[in-house]
Amino acid sequence: MGTKNFSNANDLITFSRSSAGTALRKIAYGSELVTNGDFDTDISGWTTQAGGSTFTVSSGQLTISRSAVDPGYVYQTISTTAGNVYYVTFGVIDNGPIDLRVGTSPAGLQITSSGIKSSAGTYTLAFVATGASTYISLVNTSYSTDATVDNISVKEVLFDDASGDLTLFNHPAGIPRIEYDADGNRLGLLIEESRTNLLPYSEDFTDAQWSKTYSVAVSPSSEAAPNGQKVAYELTGIESSDGDAGINEFISASASTTYTGTIWFKAKNASDVGKYIRLRLKRNGGTFVAQDESVQLTNSWVRHEVTLTLLSDNTGIGFIITKDSTQNTVDRADECLIYGAQLEAGAFPTSYIPTAGATATRSADVASIPVADFGYNQSEGTVVVEGQTIESNADSRFFTLSDGTNNNRISFSRGSTYHPYVATGGAAQASLAAGTVNAGTLVKAAAAFRQDDIAGVIDGGSVATDTSAAIPSVNKLYLAAAATGLIRGACHIKSIKYYPRRLTNAQLQELTT
Repeated sequence: MGTKNFSNANDLITFSRSSAGTALRKIAYGSELVTNGDFDTDISGWTTQAGGSTFTVSSGQLTISRSAVDPGYVYQTISTTAGNVYYVTFGVIDNGPIDLRVGTSPAGLQITSSGIKSSAGTYTLAFVATGASTYISLVNTSYSTDATVDNISVKEVLFDDASGDLTLFNHPAGIPRIEYDADGNRLGLLIEESRTNLLPYSEDFTDAQWSKTYSVAVSPSSEAAPNGQKVAYELTGIESSDGDAGINEFISASASTTYTGTIWFKAKNASDVGKYIRLRLKRNGGTFVAQDESVQLTNSWVRHEVTLTLLSDNTGIGFIITKDSTQNTVDRADECLIYGAQLEAGAFPTSYIPTAGATATRSADVASIPVADFGYNQSEGTVVVEGQTIESNADSRFFTLSDGTNNNRISFSRGSTYHPYVATGGAAQASLAAGTVNAGTLVKAAAAFRQDDIAGVIDGGSVATDTSAAIPSVNKLYLAAAATGLIRGACHIKSIKYYPRRLTNAQLQELTT
Protein backbone atom coordinates (compact mmCIF):
# COMPACT_ATOMS: atom_id res chain seq x y z
CA MET A 1 0.00 0.00 0.00
CA GLY A 2 1.32 3.47 -0.88
CA THR A 3 1.32 6.67 1.09
CA LYS A 4 -1.37 9.32 1.42
CA ASN A 5 -0.36 12.97 1.67
CA PHE A 6 -2.50 15.33 3.71
CA SER A 7 -1.92 18.71 2.08
CA ASN A 8 -5.42 19.85 3.02
CA ALA A 9 -6.23 20.06 6.73
CA ASN A 10 -9.82 19.03 6.00
CA ASP A 11 -8.79 15.89 4.10
CA LEU A 12 -9.65 12.99 6.41
CA ILE A 13 -8.44 14.83 9.49
CA THR A 14 -10.89 14.97 12.38
CA PHE A 15 -10.43 18.49 13.71
CA SER A 16 -11.96 20.44 16.57
CA ARG A 17 -11.45 23.76 18.34
CA SER A 18 -14.41 25.06 20.32
CA SER A 19 -13.44 28.73 19.97
CA ALA A 20 -12.27 31.09 17.28
CA GLY A 21 -8.54 31.24 16.55
CA THR A 22 -6.29 33.65 14.68
CA ALA A 23 -3.49 32.86 12.25
CA LEU A 24 -1.55 34.74 9.58
CA ARG A 25 -2.95 33.36 6.33
CA LYS A 26 -3.35 34.19 2.66
CA ILE A 27 -6.92 35.43 2.37
CA ALA A 28 -8.97 36.43 -0.65
CA TYR A 29 -12.72 36.97 -0.92
CA GLY A 30 -15.42 35.89 -3.31
CA SER A 31 -18.05 38.10 -4.92
CA GLU A 32 -20.52 40.19 -2.95
CA LEU A 33 -23.52 38.13 -1.80
CA VAL A 34 -25.66 40.89 -0.33
CA THR A 35 -28.07 42.81 -2.55
CA ASN A 36 -28.18 46.55 -1.94
CA GLY A 37 -25.97 46.44 1.12
CA ASP A 38 -25.17 50.14 0.75
CA PHE A 39 -28.85 51.21 0.69
CA ASP A 40 -28.03 53.45 -2.21
CA THR A 41 -31.52 54.85 -2.73
CA ASP A 42 -34.01 52.50 -1.11
CA ILE A 43 -34.48 49.23 0.78
CA SER A 44 -34.87 46.98 -2.25
CA GLY A 45 -33.45 43.49 -1.80
CA TRP A 46 -34.35 43.44 1.89
CA THR A 47 -37.52 42.09 3.50
CA THR A 48 -38.93 44.08 6.42
CA GLN A 49 -40.53 42.78 9.59
CA ALA A 50 -42.21 45.85 10.96
CA GLY A 51 -43.36 44.88 14.46
CA GLY A 52 -44.40 48.47 14.96
CA SER A 53 -41.22 49.79 13.37
CA THR A 54 -40.49 52.06 10.43
CA PHE A 55 -37.63 51.87 7.95
CA THR A 56 -36.14 54.98 6.39
CA VAL A 57 -33.36 55.29 3.82
CA SER A 58 -31.55 58.62 3.69
CA SER A 59 -28.13 59.47 2.25
CA GLY A 60 -27.41 55.83 1.62
CA GLN A 61 -28.11 54.75 5.20
CA LEU A 62 -30.93 52.68 6.70
CA THR A 63 -32.57 53.76 9.95
CA ILE A 64 -34.79 51.33 11.85
CA SER A 65 -37.13 53.16 14.24
CA ARG A 66 -39.13 51.12 16.75
CA SER A 67 -42.32 52.15 18.47
CA ALA A 68 -43.34 48.81 19.96
CA VAL A 69 -41.85 46.09 22.11
CA ASP A 70 -41.62 43.66 19.20
CA PRO A 71 -38.25 44.06 17.46
CA GLY A 72 -38.09 45.61 14.05
CA TYR A 73 -35.69 44.12 11.56
CA VAL A 74 -34.79 43.65 7.91
CA TYR A 75 -33.37 40.50 6.39
CA GLN A 76 -32.37 38.80 3.18
CA THR A 77 -31.41 35.30 2.16
CA ILE A 78 -28.03 34.62 0.59
CA SER A 79 -26.79 31.51 -1.19
CA THR A 80 -24.06 29.66 0.74
CA THR A 81 -22.28 26.31 0.77
CA ALA A 82 -22.45 24.25 3.94
CA GLY A 83 -19.07 24.10 5.69
CA ASN A 84 -17.61 27.13 3.90
CA VAL A 85 -16.53 30.27 5.77
CA TYR A 86 -18.03 33.69 5.07
CA TYR A 87 -16.94 37.14 6.18
CA VAL A 88 -19.35 39.89 7.21
CA THR A 89 -18.69 43.61 7.57
CA PHE A 90 -21.22 46.27 8.48
CA GLY A 91 -21.27 49.86 9.67
CA VAL A 92 -23.17 51.28 12.63
CA ILE A 93 -24.00 54.96 12.44
CA ASP A 94 -24.90 57.27 15.34
CA ASN A 95 -24.48 54.75 18.14
CA GLY A 96 -26.82 51.90 17.17
CA PRO A 97 -28.10 49.78 18.84
CA ILE A 98 -28.03 47.03 16.20
CA ASP A 99 -27.51 43.27 16.19
CA LEU A 100 -26.44 41.60 12.94
CA ARG A 101 -27.67 38.01 13.13
CA VAL A 102 -26.74 35.04 10.97
CA GLY A 103 -29.16 32.15 11.08
CA THR A 104 -31.40 29.64 9.35
CA SER A 105 -34.50 31.80 9.81
CA PRO A 106 -35.31 35.55 9.72
CA ALA A 107 -33.74 37.24 12.78
CA GLY A 108 -32.40 33.80 13.75
CA LEU A 109 -29.38 33.28 15.97
CA GLN A 110 -28.73 29.67 14.97
CA ILE A 111 -25.27 30.36 13.47
CA THR A 112 -23.85 33.50 15.07
CA SER A 113 -24.46 37.12 15.97
CA SER A 114 -22.44 40.30 16.21
CA GLY A 115 -23.98 41.05 19.57
CA ILE A 116 -25.56 44.43 20.26
CA LYS A 117 -23.41 47.20 18.80
CA SER A 118 -24.21 50.54 20.38
CA SER A 119 -21.16 52.53 19.26
CA ALA A 120 -20.57 53.94 15.81
CA GLY A 121 -17.99 52.03 13.82
CA THR A 122 -17.31 49.21 11.38
CA TYR A 123 -17.77 45.68 12.69
CA THR A 124 -16.83 42.28 11.32
CA LEU A 125 -17.53 38.62 11.97
CA ALA A 126 -16.92 35.29 10.27
CA PHE A 127 -19.27 32.33 10.17
CA VAL A 128 -19.49 28.79 8.87
CA ALA A 129 -22.55 28.17 6.70
CA THR A 130 -24.76 25.25 7.68
CA GLY A 131 -26.74 24.95 4.45
CA ALA A 132 -27.44 26.25 0.97
CA SER A 133 -29.30 29.31 2.26
CA THR A 134 -28.42 31.64 5.12
CA TYR A 135 -30.41 34.55 6.57
CA ILE A 136 -28.67 37.85 7.27
CA SER A 137 -30.77 40.05 9.57
CA LEU A 138 -30.34 43.55 10.99
CA VAL A 139 -32.26 43.88 14.26
CA ASN A 140 -32.89 47.06 16.23
CA THR A 141 -32.72 45.75 19.80
CA SER A 142 -34.20 48.85 21.48
CA TYR A 143 -37.75 50.19 21.11
CA SER A 144 -36.68 53.60 22.42
CA THR A 145 -33.65 54.31 20.23
CA ASP A 146 -33.23 54.47 16.46
CA ALA A 147 -30.56 52.31 14.83
CA THR A 148 -28.81 53.38 11.63
CA VAL A 149 -26.65 51.06 9.53
CA ASP A 150 -24.79 51.07 6.23
CA ASN A 151 -22.43 49.07 4.00
CA ILE A 152 -23.55 45.52 4.76
CA SER A 153 -21.28 43.00 3.03
CA VAL A 154 -21.02 39.21 3.00
CA LYS A 155 -18.34 37.41 0.97
CA GLU A 156 -17.00 33.88 0.94
CA VAL A 157 -13.51 33.52 2.40
CA LEU A 158 -11.05 31.97 -0.08
CA PHE A 159 -8.31 30.47 2.06
CA ASP A 160 -4.76 30.07 0.75
CA ASP A 161 -5.59 31.76 -2.54
CA ALA A 162 -2.41 32.57 -4.47
CA SER A 163 -3.66 36.12 -5.00
CA GLY A 164 -4.67 36.55 -1.37
CA ASP A 165 -3.18 39.01 1.09
CA LEU A 166 -1.43 37.91 4.25
CA THR A 167 -4.02 38.64 6.92
CA LEU A 168 -4.25 37.92 10.62
CA PHE A 169 -7.58 36.13 10.18
CA ASN A 170 -9.83 35.10 13.05
CA HIS A 171 -11.05 31.62 12.07
CA PRO A 172 -14.45 30.48 13.39
CA ALA A 173 -14.63 27.57 15.81
CA GLY A 174 -13.86 24.22 14.21
CA ILE A 175 -11.96 25.68 11.23
CA PRO A 176 -8.31 24.51 10.94
CA ARG A 177 -5.66 27.22 10.66
CA ILE A 178 -3.02 26.95 7.94
CA GLU A 179 -0.43 29.56 8.87
CA TYR A 180 2.18 31.48 6.85
CA ASP A 181 5.20 33.46 7.94
CA ALA A 182 5.57 37.18 7.26
CA ASP A 183 7.33 36.44 3.95
CA GLY A 184 4.41 34.36 2.67
CA ASN A 185 6.00 30.95 3.23
CA ARG A 186 3.50 28.27 4.20
CA LEU A 187 4.29 26.90 7.68
CA GLY A 188 1.50 24.35 7.86
CA LEU A 189 -1.35 23.37 10.15
CA LEU A 190 -1.20 25.35 13.40
CA ILE A 191 -1.94 23.30 16.53
CA GLU A 192 -1.83 25.00 19.94
CA GLU A 193 -2.71 24.38 23.55
CA SER A 194 -5.47 26.44 25.17
CA ARG A 195 -4.54 29.94 26.37
CA THR A 196 -6.32 33.00 27.80
CA ASN A 197 -5.66 36.66 26.98
CA LEU A 198 -5.78 38.29 30.41
CA LEU A 199 -6.00 41.85 29.06
CA PRO A 200 -9.71 42.76 28.73
CA TYR A 201 -9.12 45.41 26.04
CA SER A 202 -6.60 44.05 23.54
CA GLU A 203 -7.37 46.57 20.79
CA ASP A 204 -9.12 49.62 22.26
CA PHE A 205 -6.23 51.45 23.89
CA THR A 206 -8.42 54.49 24.59
CA ASP A 207 -10.33 52.51 27.23
CA ALA A 208 -9.77 53.57 30.83
CA GLN A 209 -8.28 50.14 31.61
CA TRP A 210 -5.18 51.46 29.84
CA SER A 211 -3.63 54.18 32.01
CA LYS A 212 -1.92 57.02 30.16
CA THR A 213 1.04 58.60 31.89
CA TYR A 214 2.24 62.18 31.54
CA SER A 215 1.09 63.79 28.27
CA VAL A 216 1.08 60.71 26.02
CA ALA A 217 -1.90 60.66 23.65
CA VAL A 218 -3.75 57.66 22.22
CA SER A 219 -5.98 57.91 19.17
CA PRO A 220 -7.38 55.68 16.40
CA SER A 221 -5.19 55.34 13.33
CA SER A 222 -6.21 55.26 9.68
CA GLU A 223 -3.53 52.59 9.19
CA ALA A 224 -4.76 49.05 8.56
CA ALA A 225 -3.88 46.62 11.35
CA PRO A 226 -2.50 43.10 10.71
CA ASN A 227 -6.11 41.84 10.48
CA GLY A 228 -6.74 44.12 7.50
CA GLN A 229 -9.12 46.39 9.40
CA LYS A 230 -8.53 50.00 10.42
CA VAL A 231 -8.44 49.21 14.12
CA ALA A 232 -4.85 50.16 14.95
CA TYR A 233 -4.00 52.97 17.37
CA GLU A 234 -1.24 55.55 17.47
CA LEU A 235 0.71 56.74 20.49
CA THR A 236 2.21 60.22 20.44
CA GLY A 237 4.12 62.34 22.94
CA ILE A 238 6.11 59.43 24.32
CA GLU A 239 9.59 60.90 24.13
CA SER A 240 8.66 64.57 24.48
CA SER A 241 6.89 64.00 27.83
CA ASP A 242 8.56 64.07 31.21
CA GLY A 243 9.32 60.77 32.94
CA ASP A 244 8.48 57.38 31.48
CA ALA A 245 5.50 58.46 29.39
CA GLY A 246 3.39 55.74 27.85
CA ILE A 247 0.43 53.48 28.51
CA ASN A 248 0.05 50.58 30.91
CA GLU A 249 -2.40 48.09 32.33
CA PHE A 250 -1.93 46.30 35.65
CA ILE A 251 -3.88 43.15 36.46
CA SER A 252 -4.01 40.56 39.24
CA ALA A 253 -1.74 37.59 38.62
CA SER A 254 -0.61 34.36 40.28
CA ALA A 255 2.64 34.32 42.24
CA SER A 256 5.53 32.17 40.96
CA THR A 257 3.93 31.98 37.53
CA THR A 258 5.50 32.79 34.15
CA TYR A 259 3.70 35.24 31.85
CA THR A 260 4.32 36.32 28.27
CA GLY A 261 3.22 39.65 26.82
CA THR A 262 2.97 40.42 23.11
CA ILE A 263 1.89 43.32 20.92
CA TRP A 264 2.40 44.51 17.33
CA PHE A 265 4.40 47.67 16.67
CA LYS A 266 4.89 49.72 13.51
CA ALA A 267 6.54 53.05 12.78
CA LYS A 268 3.97 55.84 12.43
CA ASN A 269 6.06 57.81 9.92
CA ALA A 270 9.14 57.14 7.80
CA SER A 271 11.20 59.30 10.17
CA ASP A 272 10.42 56.85 13.00
CA VAL A 273 11.86 53.81 11.22
CA GLY A 274 14.88 52.51 13.14
CA LYS A 275 13.99 54.34 16.35
CA TYR A 276 13.21 52.62 19.64
CA ILE A 277 10.35 52.22 22.08
CA ARG A 278 10.16 49.90 25.07
CA LEU A 279 7.84 46.97 25.83
CA ARG A 280 7.91 45.99 29.49
CA LEU A 281 6.37 43.46 31.88
CA LYS A 282 6.64 44.51 35.51
CA ARG A 283 6.07 42.56 38.71
CA ASN A 284 3.49 44.19 40.96
CA GLY A 285 2.90 43.71 44.68
CA GLY A 286 5.99 42.66 46.57
CA THR A 287 9.30 42.76 44.72
CA PHE A 288 9.12 45.22 41.80
CA VAL A 289 11.27 43.88 38.97
CA ALA A 290 10.70 44.30 35.24
CA GLN A 291 11.66 42.56 32.03
CA ASP A 292 12.06 44.77 28.95
CA GLU A 293 12.52 44.57 25.22
CA SER A 294 13.92 47.43 23.19
CA VAL A 295 11.63 47.54 20.17
CA GLN A 296 13.17 48.97 17.01
CA LEU A 297 10.35 50.24 14.82
CA THR A 298 10.06 49.24 11.16
CA ASN A 299 7.67 50.15 8.37
CA SER A 300 5.94 46.78 8.76
CA TRP A 301 3.85 45.33 11.55
CA VAL A 302 6.06 43.19 13.83
CA ARG A 303 4.85 41.29 16.89
CA HIS A 304 7.19 41.66 19.88
CA GLU A 305 7.25 39.64 23.09
CA VAL A 306 8.49 39.76 26.67
CA THR A 307 8.43 36.90 29.21
CA LEU A 308 8.57 37.38 32.99
CA THR A 309 8.29 34.98 35.94
CA LEU A 310 6.65 36.36 39.08
CA LEU A 311 8.18 35.81 42.49
CA SER A 312 6.42 34.25 45.47
CA ASP A 313 5.49 37.67 46.90
CA ASN A 314 4.03 39.11 43.67
CA THR A 315 0.28 39.56 43.34
CA GLY A 316 0.03 41.26 39.97
CA ILE A 317 1.73 42.14 36.71
CA GLY A 318 1.91 45.25 34.55
CA PHE A 319 1.90 45.45 30.74
CA ILE A 320 3.69 48.67 29.80
CA ILE A 321 4.63 50.57 26.63
CA THR A 322 6.95 53.48 27.30
CA LYS A 323 9.99 55.42 26.11
CA ASP A 324 13.21 53.45 25.78
CA SER A 325 15.53 55.24 28.18
CA THR A 326 18.31 52.73 27.42
CA GLN A 327 18.80 54.42 24.02
CA ASN A 328 20.31 57.78 23.16
CA THR A 329 17.72 60.55 22.98
CA VAL A 330 18.13 60.92 19.22
CA ASP A 331 17.33 57.23 18.75
CA ARG A 332 14.10 57.21 20.76
CA ALA A 333 10.72 57.27 19.05
CA ASP A 334 8.19 59.89 20.12
CA GLU A 335 5.31 58.05 18.40
CA CYS A 336 4.35 54.64 17.07
CA LEU A 337 1.44 52.46 15.96
CA ILE A 338 0.23 49.55 18.11
CA TYR A 339 -2.23 46.69 17.75
CA GLY A 340 -3.27 43.51 19.54
CA ALA A 341 -1.98 43.43 23.12
CA GLN A 342 -1.90 40.03 24.80
CA LEU A 343 -0.84 38.79 28.22
CA GLU A 344 -1.00 35.05 28.82
CA ALA A 345 0.22 32.62 31.46
CA GLY A 346 3.00 30.65 29.80
CA ALA A 347 6.67 30.74 28.90
CA PHE A 348 6.07 31.33 25.19
CA PRO A 349 3.56 33.33 23.12
CA THR A 350 0.65 31.75 21.28
CA SER A 351 -1.58 33.13 18.55
CA TYR A 352 -3.41 36.38 19.19
CA ILE A 353 -6.70 36.23 21.14
CA PRO A 354 -8.83 39.39 20.61
CA THR A 355 -10.68 40.81 23.61
CA ALA A 356 -13.28 43.57 23.90
CA GLY A 357 -14.24 44.18 27.52
CA ALA A 358 -13.35 40.85 29.14
CA THR A 359 -10.65 38.21 29.08
CA ALA A 360 -11.02 35.60 26.34
CA THR A 361 -9.85 32.01 25.95
CA ARG A 362 -8.82 30.18 22.80
CA SER A 363 -9.46 26.47 23.22
CA ALA A 364 -6.95 23.83 22.15
CA ASP A 365 -6.72 22.55 18.58
CA VAL A 366 -7.28 18.79 18.38
CA ALA A 367 -6.40 17.04 15.10
CA SER A 368 -6.48 13.29 14.60
CA ILE A 369 -7.03 10.56 12.01
CA PRO A 370 -8.43 7.09 12.79
CA VAL A 371 -5.83 4.58 11.61
CA ALA A 372 -8.60 2.65 9.84
CA ASP A 373 -8.93 5.59 7.42
CA PHE A 374 -5.45 5.15 5.95
CA GLY A 375 -4.86 1.41 5.95
CA TYR A 376 -2.69 1.21 9.05
CA ASN A 377 -0.48 -1.85 9.51
CA GLN A 378 -0.48 -2.82 13.20
CA SER A 379 2.75 -4.82 12.82
CA GLU A 380 5.10 -2.24 11.32
CA GLY A 381 5.25 1.19 9.73
CA THR A 382 7.00 4.51 9.23
CA VAL A 383 5.81 8.06 9.85
CA VAL A 384 7.59 11.01 8.22
CA VAL A 385 6.67 14.49 9.34
CA GLU A 386 7.78 17.97 8.31
CA GLY A 387 7.09 20.70 10.83
CA GLN A 388 8.33 22.98 13.54
CA THR A 389 7.70 23.53 17.21
CA ILE A 390 6.85 27.12 18.09
CA GLU A 391 8.42 26.85 21.53
CA SER A 392 10.91 24.79 23.49
CA ASN A 393 8.40 22.97 25.70
CA ALA A 394 9.86 19.62 26.77
CA ASP A 395 6.40 18.03 26.33
CA SER A 396 5.85 19.13 22.71
CA ARG A 397 5.60 16.48 20.02
CA PHE A 398 5.04 16.04 16.29
CA PHE A 399 2.67 13.06 16.42
CA THR A 400 1.41 10.20 18.56
CA LEU A 401 -0.13 6.88 17.54
CA SER A 402 -2.14 5.45 20.44
CA ASP A 403 -5.22 3.60 21.66
CA GLY A 404 -6.27 6.72 23.58
CA THR A 405 -4.10 5.89 26.59
CA ASN A 406 -0.46 6.31 27.55
CA ASN A 407 -0.13 2.56 27.92
CA ASN A 408 0.02 1.87 24.18
CA ARG A 409 1.63 4.55 22.05
CA ILE A 410 4.23 5.40 19.45
CA SER A 411 5.28 9.03 19.39
CA PHE A 412 7.88 11.44 18.16
CA SER A 413 8.24 13.80 21.09
CA ARG A 414 10.65 16.04 22.89
CA GLY A 415 12.65 15.31 26.02
CA SER A 416 16.20 16.60 26.22
CA THR A 417 16.19 15.80 22.49
CA TYR A 418 13.52 14.76 20.04
CA HIS A 419 13.03 11.03 20.05
CA PRO A 420 10.78 8.19 18.91
CA TYR A 421 9.14 6.63 21.94
CA VAL A 422 7.29 3.31 22.15
CA ALA A 423 5.21 1.95 25.05
CA THR A 424 3.27 -1.33 25.07
CA GLY A 425 1.05 -2.47 27.89
CA GLY A 426 2.25 0.40 30.03
CA ALA A 427 5.93 -0.59 29.72
CA ALA A 428 8.47 1.56 27.87
CA GLN A 429 9.91 -0.30 24.86
CA ALA A 430 12.12 2.30 23.19
CA SER A 431 13.23 5.91 23.66
CA LEU A 432 15.74 7.06 21.08
CA ALA A 433 17.70 10.32 20.95
CA ALA A 434 17.23 11.32 17.32
CA GLY A 435 18.63 14.84 17.64
CA THR A 436 18.00 18.41 18.73
CA VAL A 437 15.15 20.48 17.33
CA ASN A 438 15.25 24.25 17.85
CA ALA A 439 11.99 26.13 18.34
CA GLY A 440 10.88 27.88 15.17
CA THR A 441 13.07 25.75 12.91
CA LEU A 442 11.43 23.65 10.20
CA VAL A 443 12.66 20.05 10.32
CA LYS A 444 11.95 16.71 8.68
CA ALA A 445 11.74 13.80 11.09
CA ALA A 446 10.96 10.08 10.72
CA ALA A 447 10.12 7.25 13.09
CA ALA A 448 10.07 3.62 11.89
CA PHE A 449 8.91 0.62 13.89
CA ARG A 450 8.36 -3.11 13.91
CA GLN A 451 9.05 -5.91 16.39
CA ASP A 452 12.55 -5.41 17.88
CA ASP A 453 13.40 -2.83 15.23
CA ILE A 454 12.83 0.87 16.06
CA ALA A 455 14.54 3.79 14.31
CA GLY A 456 14.43 7.58 14.29
CA VAL A 457 16.17 10.35 12.35
CA ILE A 458 16.03 14.12 11.94
CA ASP A 459 17.04 16.02 8.80
CA GLY A 460 18.92 13.11 7.24
CA GLY A 461 21.30 12.75 10.18
CA SER A 462 22.48 9.66 12.00
CA VAL A 463 19.78 7.02 12.52
CA ALA A 464 19.12 6.10 16.16
CA THR A 465 18.00 2.49 16.61
CA ASP A 466 16.66 0.06 19.20
CA THR A 467 16.57 -3.74 18.72
CA SER A 468 14.28 -4.77 21.57
CA ALA A 469 10.70 -3.54 21.43
CA ALA A 470 7.16 -4.91 21.28
CA ILE A 471 4.79 -2.92 19.04
CA PRO A 472 1.44 -1.77 20.56
CA SER A 473 -1.95 -1.95 18.90
CA VAL A 474 -3.28 1.57 18.25
CA ASN A 475 -6.39 3.12 16.71
CA LYS A 476 -5.69 6.81 16.18
CA LEU A 477 -3.00 9.17 14.91
CA TYR A 478 -2.85 12.47 16.82
CA LEU A 479 -1.07 15.46 15.31
CA ALA A 480 1.13 17.45 17.71
CA ALA A 481 -0.62 15.84 20.69
CA ALA A 482 -0.13 13.32 23.47
CA ALA A 483 -1.57 9.81 23.52
CA THR A 484 -4.89 11.05 24.90
CA GLY A 485 -5.18 13.94 22.44
CA LEU A 486 -3.93 16.49 24.97
CA ILE A 487 -2.08 19.39 23.34
CA ARG A 488 1.14 20.41 25.05
CA GLY A 489 2.85 23.40 23.50
CA ALA A 490 2.40 24.62 19.94
CA CYS A 491 3.45 23.26 16.58
CA HIS A 492 3.14 23.70 12.82
CA ILE A 493 2.65 20.51 10.83
CA LYS A 494 3.52 21.16 7.19
CA SER A 495 3.13 17.56 6.01
CA ILE A 496 2.82 14.06 7.43
CA LYS A 497 3.19 10.76 5.56
CA TYR A 498 2.62 7.18 6.61
CA TYR A 499 4.18 4.08 5.09
CA PRO A 500 2.71 0.68 6.13
CA ARG A 501 6.17 -0.88 6.46
CA ARG A 502 9.41 -0.27 8.26
CA LEU A 503 11.51 1.64 5.73
CA THR A 504 15.24 1.07 5.60
CA ASN A 505 17.58 3.41 7.43
CA ALA A 506 18.85 4.72 4.10
CA GLN A 507 15.29 5.51 3.04
CA LEU A 508 14.65 7.32 6.34
CA GLN A 509 17.67 9.51 5.75
CA GLU A 510 16.69 10.19 2.15
CA LEU A 511 13.11 11.16 3.07
CA THR A 512 14.26 13.56 5.77
CA THR A 513 17.06 15.26 3.85
